[in-house]
Amino acid sequence: MSSTSIESADYSASEMSDGERAVFYILGQVLSANEGSILIFDEPELHIHKSIISNLWDEIEKLRPDCSFLMITHDIEFTATRVAKKYVIRNYYSAPAWDISEIPDSELDEQTITLILGSRKPILFVEGEKTSLDMETYRLCYPEWTVIPKGSCKDVIQAVSSLRKLNEDMPILNIKCAGIVDRDTRDSSQIEELEGQGIKVLRYSEIENIFSLPSIAHEVLKIVGFTGNELTNRQEQFNAELLSYIKNELSGDKLEKFVVQRIHRKIDTYLKRIDLSDTKNSDDMKGKLISEVSALINSKINEWISEMKNEIQKCIDNENIDGLLYIYENKGLLAKTASILMGISKSNFEGLLMRKLKEPNNSLLQAIKSVLPELN
Repeated sequence: MSSTSIESADYSASEMSDGERAVFYILGQVLSANEGSILIFDEPELHIHKSIISNLWDEIEKLRPDCSFLMITHDIEFTATRVAKKYVIRNYYSAPAWDISEIPDSELDEQTITLILGSRKPILFVEGEKTSLDMETYRLCYPEWTVIPKGSCKDVIQAVSSLRKLNEDMPILNIKCAGIVDRDTRDSSQIEELEGQGIKVLRYSEIENIFSLPSIAHEVLKIVGFTGNELTNRQEQFNAELLSYIKNELSGDKLEKFVVQRIHRKIDTYLKRIDLSDTKNSDDMKGKLISEVSALINSKINEWISEMKNEIQKCIDNENIDGLLYIYENKGLLAKTASILMGISKSNFEGLLMRKLKEPNNSLLQAIKSVLPELN
């Protein structure tokens, strides 16, 4: 096999891209600067692709170790790559003057803390990812908050706790924050405990379930043009088919599998909440642990299984779809809802929802707000 070499042709500077011109301009300014200069760059990431920006500036800074670099940027991701002191301009006054805060040490990651300090709104941590439907829903339903996705419920709880601690350590920051997590298997005492920490719990097992609620389905059908008898018929059809689907998913072996998965979480929570702090010696500790685990095995697990099965059956008997959606979780539920309600794919349904939710004064957004937690 013969090797081939790629020859690059010369081309005029006038043909360079904006990114190429920016790189050569920056390099020229850095290399020609006087010794010991302070080099100030406004938006150093401008026109440069994100895939190279961090490594590029690493190399540029190496070229002039005698110089200090001061960068002014809106790009939080780029900011997080720089090993340096960082500051956020929190307010600007016409005097002119600036309210500038140094980014403090915190258990929160640097990118998150930069975003928090740069925001003029209170902070709301939620489960999910940046590009998800639930993230867009939170942003639209809580426009007065800066919404930051943290992935899992554990990460949300930790983020709220860390920001509260940061407020205690630096009262001057005075950053209001809250969190919202999925209901999962939490009981009333766990929900109350979380609310005491500034974290609200959804009524439903997970936020995607709200798009399968009959009340929300009704608004979707209305905004896409159904009225009168046709609207009533489509609503009844949706309710019947969705109930039938969930009943099938919660029957026989599927029910056993679902209950076991849910009970796993309750067992895990129960074990984590065993408090051995008041035991005075190893025998006391063993005795208390044996007692707690014995209660779990001999009564708690059977009690939880019975309660969950009875609750599911009661909702099915009463055709209570809302009640089932408090409990039921299935990542395929939104796809099924899209198919039953509109006869379209999940991705197309999500796109429809996000477009409609952004329309001004739409009834769908108001209906969704009514089933989400109120934040103080």
